[in-house]
Amino acid sequence: MAYNVRHSKSVDHVPATGAERTKNLLREVLVWVVGLGVMYAVYWLARRFLF
Repeated sequence: MAYNVRHSKSVDHVPATGAERTKNLLREVLVWVVGLGVMYAVYWLARRFLF
């Protein structure tokens, strides 16, 4: 008999508390800022050396 994945309907993780939610938001914002910074750096280098 195949194992029924839906047998347990309870959520297997604890919802994030306020502090964890803030930490996750800060990490997400930091990832966006770093990503945009890297894209701008590549754009700046391309403009400087290619054109």
